[in-house]
Amino acid sequence: MKTFSTRTTTALSLAVATGLILCGLSQPASAADAGTACESSKLKAQGKYSACLKKADATAVKKGLVAADYTKCVEKITSAYTKAETKAAGACPSDSDLPTVLQILDAAMTDTTTGTGGGTYVVCGDGVIGGDESCDGTALGSGTTAANCVTLGFATGTLACTPGCGFDVSGCVSNPPDTCGNSLLDGNESCDGSALGGQTCESLGFASGALGCTAGCGFDVSGC
Repeated sequence: MKTFSTRTTTALSLAVATGLILCGLSQPASAADAGTACESSKLKAQGKYSACLKKADATAVKKGLVAADYTKCVEKITSAYTKAETKAAGACPSDSDLPTVLQILDAAMTDTTTGTGGGTYVVCGDGVIGGDESCDGTALGSGTTAANCVTLGFATGTLACTPGCGFDVSGCVSNPPDTCGNSLLDGNESCDGSALGGQTCESLGFASGALGCTAGCGFDVSGC
């Protein structure tokens, strides 16, 4: 029976170990690993995006520009998100959420830039409506500008505010579908099909977006 020297045995052991390691590396990552990698990549992209925005703001201030150019910032985070979600192949904890992320990050960056320039800092959650906030906590406006379900086009209900300082209309009730569906504004209908009565997201207190109409002839502000 052939025997091996200590050096040969050690070499064989290393070869086997290396083979096992390489074999393990060649195995496809689990869905959990892919999801974690996707989440991590998105968080890194968010950080770089915020830094990019501030750099653009600083450049605009230094050069006396009317507005900063964020084009490259948007292009980079869009590319990073697309790459992360594609690589995760459906395992990412969140998909197609970039528009919402951009809205949140843009608002925060704008608020701090305004404050740094001597303006008022806007903080969502402080109970004070400021900047592009539609509401803040229990503050839904004041006096003649106070918002409620009726002013937003619903028949009745209780208006609330989301954690992101936008109107929460889940407690509002639309008009009964008696004449609803004829594309005409009848009775207490806020809208009917494409007939919005001249209202827009902006006129209802939102920053921007596309206003729609629900099947119950109440305003659909999900696109605002």
